[in-house]
Amino acid sequence: MDAVNELDPVLRLVLVAHDLGGVSMAQIAQDAGLPLTTLYRRRARAIGELRNILMLREAGEVSSRGVGLQ
Repeated sequence: MDAVNELDPVLRLVLVAHDLGGVSMAQIAQDAGLPLTTLYRRRARAIGELRNILMLREAGEVSSRGVGLQ
């Protein structure tokens, strides 16, 4: 959840509502007054950014663990 909280709030909204909250994309679009395609693009961006955040965290952990092994 910490990684999700690092996302831009606009991207986090659709990811949390749909993927964690189970709200349909159509309902989110209606509530936000946005086209459904816009929300699908935002969700895709959110997933990509979340993946990047997690990869950076993992790389940082591997790097910091590797320092003590020398």
